[in-house]
Amino acid sequence: MDQEVIAAFKKLYTRALFRRCFEACQFSSTMTLKKFWKEKFDILEAIGIIQKASEVTQRQLISAWRKLCPSFVQGDGGDQEDTPEIMDEILTTARYLELEVNEDDVEEFIMGHEDELTTEELQEILNEEHQETQQNVFPSEQEEYER
Repeated sequence: MDQEVIAAFKKLYTRALFRRCFEACQFSSTMTLKKFWKEKFDILEAIGIIQKASEVTQRQLISAWRKLCPSFVQGDGGDQEDTPEIMDEILTTARYLELEVNEDDVEEFIMGHEDELTTEELQEILNEEHQETQQNVFPSEQEEYER
């Protein structure tokens, strides 16, 4: 369920991010995407974009819940009809920003979370995160262990 909501969030976040970059570059003749990214994009900008992207629709949430409890969800709550419109907007904005992005790139980035992870894949991710945490918390012990 959460993977579908994450995919919806990523779609909305990417659209909001590209819109913000486009707005910044469009209204200033001296502003480039690289300059905006280095000098103007900060935590406050990111929080604003996250806030816009967190507006996952009721229809998207219903679609996610349908997989978990189909007997409690009635009607069609899928958000698949939104996907082409948002994808087109992302691609159009990317072209205006002169990014080398094609539809397959955007599709892969956004839809990467639609495939449900298996228990083994989730366990592997958890193990990797645990190892990284251990290395960050106890770096000197790790160095001694490697010797």
